[in-house]
Amino acid sequence: MQEFLGENKMTLESKAISTESMKYKLRNLGKFLPGRQGMVYDFGVFLAGKLPERIIPPGFVMAAMLSLDGLEKGVYGGIPEPVISSAVGYKPQFYNALRSEIPDIFDAVCPEDFADDAKNFYEQIIKDMKEAD
Repeated sequence: MQEFLGENKMTLESKAISTESMKYKLRNLGKFLPGRQGMVYDFGVFLAGKLPERIIPPGFVMAAMLSLDGLEKGVYGGIPEPVISSAVGYKPQFYNALRSEIPDIFDAVCPEDFADDAKNFYEQIIKDMKEAD
């Protein structure tokens, strides 16, 4: 794998950061992103539980998207166990609204450069998804 990734692997590894601070901020999102709906904070708690010890910006984006999808569908990433969270069971428009909060969540819980990379990656995915429709 290292031979395949070559120089890109080192670039990715250098962008990987500890998620300890992000997990804390996600679990306490109301302090870092006040004035939002409770579902946003429930999402933060759920996402915090899905993050590994270290992560790169695209990995954080994918974790956020999989977490949101898991809350919406009631199962996470194809695992047959149901998701247990107070953010499960809302109507689709609530999850669509939550998707629009994701860039603000990145800003609230990530270091600035990391958040910028995550937002750029997220915006590209959203753009690609819209073009595919």
